[in-house]
Amino acid sequence: MSGVRLLSQKRSDYRRSYPLRTGALPCDIFFPVPDSSYTAKTTYGKITNLPHIIFFTLSILMIFSLSDAAAGDDETMYRKIAVIPATDSYSFENNASVFLKRYPQSKFAPLVILLKAERQRDIDLAVENYRLVIKKYPSFDRREFCLYRLCQILDLKSKWEELEDETSRALKIYPHGRYAVEFRLMRATSLLMLEDFDACRNECILITESSHDLEFLARATHLMAEAERKISGNSKAYITLLRQLVLGFSKARISPSILFSLGNYYQQKQDKDRAYSAYTDLVKRYPESPESVFAIKAIESLQKHKPAYVKYLPDNRTIDEADTIDIEPTYQTNSASGDRYYCVIIGPFTKKKDTDSIIRLLSGYDESRVVKTGSGYTILLGRFADTDNALSARIRLAEEYGINGSIVLFSKDKSGSYIYGD
Repeated sequence: MSGVRLLSQKRSDYRRSYPLRTGALPCDIFFPVPDSSYTAKTTYGKITNLPHIIFFTLSILMIFSLSDAAAGDDETMYRKIAVIPATDSYSFENNASVFLKRYPQSKFAPLVILLKAERQRDIDLAVENYRLVIKKYPSFDRREFCLYRLCQILDLKSKWEELEDETSRALKIYPHGRYAVEFRLMRATSLLMLEDFDACRNECILITESSHDLEFLARATHLMAEAERKISGNSKAYITLLRQLVLGFSKARISPSILFSLGNYYQQKQDKDRAYSAYTDLVKRYPESPESVFAIKAIESLQKHKPAYVKYLPDNRTIDEADTIDIEPTYQTNSASGDRYYCVIIGPFTKKKDTDSIIRLLSGYDESRVVKTGSGYTILLGRFADTDNALSARIRLAEEYGINGSIVLFSKDKSGSYIYGD
């Protein structure tokens, strides 16, 4: 039976109507006034003038409403909330708030809070919702996912201390969970930024021992190489790791970063031909990558030396000639010039006047300026040639003023200005 409707002779005879929808047999059932004469019209014909029509109707109603009765009011309301379009944020927020007030102990309450977090446009409010689920519902089957999303946001916002704390907690609770390797990668990143290089390297080793995923292994090895560079400079250990990356992970998504690191290594070793060659391949293979912006700038600076394209993959001789420890690494320390550089971004602020006190506070820095973006007013601090110098400025901001900034890449060309996230 695909549908049942009880029909009266007059529409005015209906006192009440209840549309009923189920997953298997959709239908509308209307309850008539009991003292009238009715005809039940079904798919199979007509049942006329029967006193038993009410019993018939109630039987069908019980069968068709069985799933909703079993589900319960809280599940029914949760299902309605879950299908509210993402564009209708007003309706979603209102229904979610009503649900949480009406059914605070429902097993669907953490799912509603998770939906609120996922749909939240304000990142800080999203963080609050994720934290609420994590704290209040320890047995929730998607709690690990909430921790993962929380850590992703902390990583995005460069909240390194909080990220280290949350990833450590996640690994204690879910040491073999679905997101365990990604927790370790984010923890390794936070440790690198917090300058705990030995711990970062150890975390990366654990990843290489426990995962066979190409992308995870590439990211872990790259983080390990960066930690090694911080410890020993452009050393034998560092170039050995770069060679592993170039030869073993050429198909990984971080290949542009690997090639840029290799080109930068050669450039600082004054090996201009191989630096030029690595940068050239980077631009040719990955023209849309943020690294290609800096590679083009590096190529321009090398052109005056008339470099030639040569084979540049690190060989045994390259490694043998590298120092065990690079006592005086020749990193750039001067401010960058031109229209491509790193800077520390602070904000956004809702009103421009809110930036004035920060600008006055940072008057001792070489350069600070306010720019308007889609999310509000932000302060761009400095023009740094590399992330090392930008990181030093960021750490100084945190230590001296308690200001937590993020490192971004600023680029400007004829078509406009661009800011690439940390």
